[in-house]
Amino acid sequence: MLAVTLEEIQRDPRAVLERVRLGQTLLLTEGEEILAEIKPVKKQRPIGLSKGRFVVPGDFDAPLPDEILKRLQGGE
Repeated sequence: MLAVTLEEIQRDPRAVLERVRLGQTLLLTEGEEILAEIKPVKKQRPIGLSKGRFVVPGDFDAPLPDEILKRLQGGE
């Protein structure tokens, strides 16, 4: 990952965004502190890509068994 300073972004934001557009992930820094990671957005997957490969069980929204609930709540 490449580092880019806040000053660089203020000076030439289009140049910085072009680097992202080309696929680079940048770390936004101010002094020695890393403030953010700027990365390209992945292309959205088409809706229905996995249609028919997964079936939601009929009891999907049924309450969890008591033993699992106890464990999730910190009990044994």
